[in-house]
Amino acid sequence: MTKLTKFIPLTFPAGANSRTTAQISVPYKVKTIHIKSAAYKAGTNGTANYVVIMSDLVVNNPIAILSQDTTYSSATVQDILHQLYNPLDINGTFNFWIVNMDGTPATATVGNDKVGLIIEFDTANEII
Repeated sequence: MTKLTKFIPLTFPAGANSRTTAQISVPYKVKTIHIKSAAYKAGTNGTANYVVIMSDLVVNNPIAILSQDTTYSSATVQDILHQLYNPLDINGTFNFWIVNMDGTPATATVGNDKVGLIIEFDTANEII
């Protein structure tokens, strides 16, 4: 069993339908993608809102649920596990976007919102 833990920094531009990309490379085929931790630093427009970070890295599924609070930064322990039926080559540019809890596109706050993800890539199933 091979595991690799990576820090993925993201910057979402201000405005509606905020999207960004990240280059991610793993030197082996991945069977399990485990999101371990996430942090959010928003701008300063006086809002507080829970948002979901989505990505095509995990077939357009959630990566993290975070508080988009512009007064405080948030850092959370996440335990989101994505297991793939067929191992996947992860080497390329992946898309990330923010949605509200009702599934509608979220607006990044004024200034650039920063999200940091700790993701573990594994060659084996984590749950047996």
